[in-house]
Amino acid sequence: MVSEMVRYVRRGGGRALLIYPEGGRVEGDAKLGELKSGPARVALLANAPILPVAVTGTEKVLAKNSATPRRAPAPCRVTFGEPIQPEDFLEEMRRNEVRAARSVTNLLTERLLALIETAEADNPATPPRLPLPTAEGEKVA
Repeated sequence: MVSEMVRYVRRGGGRALLIYPEGGRVEGDAKLGELKSGPARVALLANAPILPVAVTGTEKVLAKNSATPRRAPAPCRVTFGEPIQPEDFLEEMRRNEVRAARSVTNLLTERLLALIETAEADNPATPPRLPLPTAEGEKVA
């Protein structure tokens, strides 16, 4: 599967490959599950950057094992981090691919945890009320 993803990314043309490195939803109160090293291997072998993206608040919208979102509004946030560049790990990759993938995965874990902490600190307990348009197109708060 990794080789198929590497081929997809190398064909490129500006395509992005979205991978959830945890492999599933996080159990309990954990902020982040243990990341798998596959996404790092794909990035290293395809020489493609990894863009860390933290999505927070989704557990309030869609419960685990549920196909129906909750109707009550809940704040969710998508936070983007600085890309991880594969060329920063070339020397390590030449020596040991597995160790290089683990290094990238560890860095990705650190960056995601920082993004989650930032998102949670910035996210209010209740979502902001958006103004609703009136029939005449005016906004009412």
